[in-house]
Amino acid sequence: MTERSQFTSLLEWYRQEARDLPWRHSRDPYTILVSEIMLQQTRVETVIPFYHSFLDRFPSLTALARAPLEDVYEAWAGLGYYRRAKNLQRAAQAIAQRGSFPNQISDLLQLPGVGEYTAAALASIAFQQPAVALDGNALRVLCRIFGLRSAAQATLTRRQLNRLTLPHIPVGSASDFTQAVMELGARLCLPRQPHCLACPMQSQCLAHRQGLTQQIPPPGLARPRQRVELLALRIWHGHQILLERREEDPFLTQQWVTPWFFAPAQHRLQQYQRSFAGHSLQYVGRIRHAVTFRDLEVDIWEWHTDQPCHLSHQKFVEWLPGQTRLPRLASKVINAAPCQTNPR
Repeated sequence: MTERSQFTSLLEWYRQEARDLPWRHSRDPYTILVSEIMLQQTRVETVIPFYHSFLDRFPSLTALARAPLEDVYEAWAGLGYYRRAKNLQRAAQAIAQRGSFPNQISDLLQLPGVGEYTAAALASIAFQQPAVALDGNALRVLCRIFGLRSAAQATLTRRQLNRLTLPHIPVGSASDFTQAVMELGARLCLPRQPHCLACPMQSQCLAHRQGLTQQIPPPGLARPRQRVELLALRIWHGHQILLERREEDPFLTQQWVTPWFFAPAQHRLQQYQRSFAGHSLQYVGRIRHAVTFRDLEVDIWEWHTDQPCHLSHQKFVEWLPGQTRLPRLASKVINAAPCQTNPR
């Protein structure tokens, strides 16, 4: 077997067994960029409906570049990690200003929000440029195939994988190769219980031959999770609820959300009670929500008011469950059912 045919079995498996994902039906670099940004830190099953609705709303790079940022955020609502949405639009604007979509990794790396992995994925999938796109799945797959035992996140390991892998990417198959490695990592070459007997690369995999699939790659140092307590407010005006745009927020900057603050924040509760005087102050309950490495615990209070908004970053909106699109945390705050008990 020649060096260049080492991954033939993987490509044949991918072409027969690949999942039918919507972004695989296009070679338009814009739609591939959208999918790659959405897939950062988000599961495929979650991304698919957002991918369709986002492209329905912004069918071209020009449409996205020209859209108000608030519209982009609205289309992204519920997908999380909102900095991605802003960077995606900034990248579209940079490409529109440039006049053409860059097809070289060095140029792709200049786009906002595009790192080494995304640049390599775009270059290979959209432009058939041989490149090694190293996300977590690809690192695991290739480290096992080549038997690399060093830390998967180390710069040296990435350089080794590029050097070892690039010569084996078949000419004209860079797109399939990148997606085949992703597919293998997502379906068979799993972190803890890899399905080696079903793997098309079993005979070429050094980790399998040496019985080291559980040790390669070695586990990274997980960032310790942080518990964060928040106080959130539901202030109703008839059937409308108060939202405010968060100018500086560690979780949802520039998003329209219900008011919330780091606990303890009784003085902020009192400020809002003065600004939006009302009646029937009630403790709703506590919800939990995970954001990256943080575990949020949110105590919710609510009341009704007859007072209007006076500030430009606040507004009352009608809440229509299933129709009004807000960030997931804000939706969870609004949907929480009153528990009829006192806060602990």
